[in-house]
Amino acid sequence: MAPLGTLLCLSTFIIFSILTLSSFTSADDAGVMSKLLAALSPTPSGWSNTTDYCNWKNVICDSTLRVTSIKLDFQSLSGTLPSDLGTLTQLTYLSFRGNSLSGPIPSLANLTSLQQLYLDTNNFTSIPKGFFQGLTSLQNLSLSQNIHLAPWTIPTELTHLTSLVTLSANHSNIFGSLPDIFDSFPSLQVLQLSFNNLTGFLPKSFGGSGIKRFWLDNQLNRLSGNIDVLSLMTQLSLACLFKNQFTGHIPDLSNCTSLSYLYLGDNNLTGSIPEALANLTTLQLVDVSNNNLTGSIPKFASNVKLTTIGNPLLVTNNPSSGSGGTTVGSSSSSVSPAMIAGIVIAVVVVVVLFIWITCHLRRRHSKIGSVENPGNGKEVVKNIDGSNVVISIEVLKQHSVETQLAGTFGYFAPEYAATGRVTTKVDVYAFGVVLMELITGRKALDDTMSDERSHLVTWFCQILVNKENISNAIDQTLNPDEETMESIDKVVELARYCTTREPNQRLDIRHAVSILSPLVERWKPTFYEEEHNYSTFHREEETYSTDPQMSLSLTLER
Repeated sequence: MAPLGTLLCLSTFIIFSILTLSSFTSADDAGVMSKLLAALSPTPSGWSNTTDYCNWKNVICDSTLRVTSIKLDFQSLSGTLPSDLGTLTQLTYLSFRGNSLSGPIPSLANLTSLQQLYLDTNNFTSIPKGFFQGLTSLQNLSLSQNIHLAPWTIPTELTHLTSLVTLSANHSNIFGSLPDIFDSFPSLQVLQLSFNNLTGFLPKSFGGSGIKRFWLDNQLNRLSGNIDVLSLMTQLSLACLFKNQFTGHIPDLSNCTSLSYLYLGDNNLTGSIPEALANLTTLQLVDVSNNNLTGSIPKFASNVKLTTIGNPLLVTNNPSSGSGGTTVGSSSSSVSPAMIAGIVIAVVVVVVLFIWITCHLRRRHSKIGSVENPGNGKEVVKNIDGSNVVISIEVLKQHSVETQLAGTFGYFAPEYAATGRVTTKVDVYAFGVVLMELITGRKALDDTMSDERSHLVTWFCQILVNKENISNAIDQTLNPDEETMESIDKVVELARYCTTREPNQRLDIRHAVSILSPLVERWKPTFYEEEHNYSTFHREEETYSTDPQMSLSLTLER
């Protein structure tokens, strides 16, 4: 009986220990969540000290009351994250993207269950030493658009992230050279490091990696050396290297059988465009503008968009032999002012035609009307999507601007509405609003809806708090399949980055184009047999029909 009694006592002790340990760890989670609540301003929607943290909105717990997921995207939150956030050891998903959080990023080292981490578009100031240690399950990491980060280098400890699929750190103040570690990531497919201060050469380990798409453009002090390693990246589909100081020849990329988009503009490349590049059947776009290339342009397939402007020694083939695809900007011959004017007119005509095609389901004639004084000391700008918007004239005078803003409300960037100053970032914001309109089928401002839904950007950013809502927010006439939904997700992400509150956190328009280009080239019309009639300025009707085999860019060139 003694051994049996001993066994029973031991079993009771083990069970009691497990229950006690579970109680302690869940209590630890409760303490961390309470600190997080106190640190954030304003209080996140659905969070309260009077409610159990596992019942808070956008928080998920497991059966032992351990926190596994926190999603606080686009909540206009400020504050500093608690230093012991990394003690939430059961976290699998953590996202604070699209806020104004500041201070140091807390250490999350050794969170072995963490799979998704999104800290992009904030005002964090530093990354702790050892931050990447032990994150062995992490698949997606985004630190982009954190321009206030203290300069930091990519540490070799990044190799701990053996499950990494996507690394995004655009606009995050990285300096130094790229470490030669990229063959240590068996699953890495996407690398985004644009708009940083990287220098030095492309690492040889790129050749042993499985990277499919990477962006290393717009480095402040420029990457340099040759780009020969691209020839070994056999899984490559997109390479973006423009605005650096790369030298040498364009390598033989015949082994890159999936390559679709190659951006090599604004470098110091020499030699000729390889014939093997033109023979790639998957190729859709090549930009080699503003280099020092020579020789003849090989014949590309008709669907390839080739940009060669800024290479005065490149020779364009005779029309009889042809150079294949759509060639933009061959600079071997002079361009007259008349030709430039003709190009501008052609572009305007194309844009107008495109607007006619894509907007035939809804017409928008909302323009800013006259400025009147209703007698209450404020100016009223009338006829904005059928509503009146009141703007204090004193506010505008403080910034020495005109009292009548040019444009349409709903597309105004916040800083433009406040100051009246036009910048490229104001245009990027408006571009993002247009993307949102295309995705949702809604107006930028719609006074027929409730206040919380009338402003498209505000409503759309609230939708993005939970990505599961995106499918319900898109225009139902799109009726997307799985492949189309993948493209929509990318446009949604682009629209979000274009409409961030801070101008310096918005994308450069060229970067936006590099993201959209792969999607644009895949576009095909939905209604193949339909013909649309559009009235001309002379009240005559023109008929426009679409070719189902044409991409969008080629359709517009018609």
